[in-house]
Amino acid sequence: MIGTQILNYKIKSFLGDGGMGTVYLAEHTKLERKVAIKVLHPHLASNESIRTRFINEAKTMSGLQHPNIVGLQDYHEDQFGLYLIMEYVEGLTVDKYIENVSGPIPEEKVIKIFKQALEGFQYAHNKLIVHRDIKPSNLIITKDEKIKVLDFGIAKILGNESYKLTKTGAHTGTVYYMSPEQVRGQEVDAKSDIYSLGITLYQMLTGYNPYFDLTTEYEIFEKIVKIPLADPRIIYPAVSEHMCKVIAKATQKNPSDRFKSCDEFALGLIDENSFNLNASSDDSIAKPTDNTTTTNIKIPDQAKKKKPLFFIVTILLIILVTGFLLFKYFSDSSNNVPTPPVKDSTVENKNKEGSEIKTPVIEGKSGKVSTQKDTTANSKIKVNPAQDPNAPIKFYVKAKSLDDLRSLIKSKSSSYMKNKGYIPANASFNPNTLSFSCDLIPQNSSFTKITIVYGPIGSLCEACINTVNKNPGSEVLIDMSDASFNYNIISIAE
Repeated sequence: MIGTQILNYKIKSFLGDGGMGTVYLAEHTKLERKVAIKVLHPHLASNESIRTRFINEAKTMSGLQHPNIVGLQDYHEDQFGLYLIMEYVEGLTVDKYIENVSGPIPEEKVIKIFKQALEGFQYAHNKLIVHRDIKPSNLIITKDEKIKVLDFGIAKILGNESYKLTKTGAHTGTVYYMSPEQVRGQEVDAKSDIYSLGITLYQMLTGYNPYFDLTTEYEIFEKIVKIPLADPRIIYPAVSEHMCKVIAKATQKNPSDRFKSCDEFALGLIDENSFNLNASSDDSIAKPTDNTTTTNIKIPDQAKKKKPLFFIVTILLIILVTGFLLFKYFSDSSNNVPTPPVKDSTVENKNKEGSEIKTPVIEGKSGKVSTQKDTTANSKIKVNPAQDPNAPIKFYVKAKSLDDLRSLIKSKSSSYMKNKGYIPANASFNPNTLSFSCDLIPQNSSFTKITIVYGPIGSLCEACINTVNKNPGSEVLIDMSDASFNYNIISIAE
C-alpha cells in the first residue's frame, strides 16, 4: 500500500494493525495535511456482513466530533477495498506509554489525562454510542498530555436495531478488559464501557492489567464474572486508598452498582465523598493478603438461606481458633524463645578477618550501578532476641519469579516489622537468583514492610519517587537495574 493514492491522500508509511484493518500514515497531495487511513483487511472485505459493519463504523464516527475522540474526515469505497480517512494524532497509546515511558503513571497525571478520556466517552454516551472495546491500546497520549480515544469501530447505536450487527451472545472486545455482561454475551450499554475504563485505570496506576498472569480465556472469564479484582496495591503499593475505591466502584460485577455515568466517574476521581461503595459491593476488590491476590467471592442467595448451619460452624471455628491461640501463647511463654524468621537462624562466618564485603556490581542498559555494603554477613549472628534484644534478625527471601519475590518480601517483612520497631539495614538483592536479604535492626521506627517497585529501564525514578512521596519517611534500600528492568527495594513507613 505504500505509495498508493486514496482520493487526494498518498500513503507514506505503515502505522499499525487493528482487529478489522490496517492503519497507514498518509498526506494530502496539495495541502500537505497528514491523516491516518484505516484499510479493511482484504480477507474481510468480501464478507458482506463485515463490510456492512465497516460502513456503519464510518456512519458512527461521522457523528462523533469531540476534542478527545479521533475524528473521521472522509470515507472511500472502491473495487479494491474500504477506507476510513481519520485525523492523525502523534503520540503513544497508553500501553506503549506505560511500557516505554512511565511504568505505573503517577496518580496526579493519571487523573489529568483520564478525565479527558471520560469527557470523550460521556459525549459518545450522550449520543447513545458505546465503544465496547476500551483498552489502553485504544487511548493515545499526545506530547502535550492530551488524550484521544481511538476506534469506535464495533460501537453500537443504542436502541437502533439497524446497527445491531454483532449478535447477542457473540463476544467482542479484548478479553482482559471485558465487562461481566460482555463475557456472558448479554446486552451492553454505557455501564459496560465504565467497567472497561475501570480496568484501564487499574493498569495505568499499576502498570499491569489485573489478569496479566492468566493464560486462558476460561481463567480470565471466571475471574471477571465471579472473583473480585486483586487490590491494586498488591502490584504497586503507591496506589492511594481513594483510587482503589474508585476502581472498585467502576468495576462492580452488577452494572447498577457502578458509576451512573462517565461524568460521575470523573467527579469520583477528584472527590472521594462524591460516591460510596454500599454494603453489597464493598468486597469488589480483594484486600491484600500474605499470599493471595484474589479473595472474597460473593455468597449466592442459596447459601445465605443456610444461616443456622453457618452460625454453628462459625462458633465452632472461633472456639477452635481461640483454643489454639491460647495453647500457642502458653507454649511460647514456657519456651521463652520466639520463632526465628528463617529456617537457618545462624549466618556462618565466611570472612575470618571481618572485613567489609560489597555485593557484586550490576550494570544495566541505563548505566546504573548498584553497590551495597554488607558488614553483618561476615560475622556469625545468633538470632535469639529473647536473650539479646539488640541482636539483628537476618531476613532472607528467595523466589522463582519476580512477582512471587515481591509478594514474599512484602508479606514476610510485614509480619516481622509491623508494630515491632525493626529497621532494615545492609540490604542485598540479586535479580539473577531472585533473592533478597537484609538485617532487621531493633530500633524505634514506623517502618511496616519492605517491597519492590520496578518498571522498564528509564521509568525507575518516576515510579520510585511516586512511591516514596505517597509514604513519607520511606527509604530506598536498593536502587539498581539489569538489562531490562529497574528495581527499587523500598522500606515503607506508615
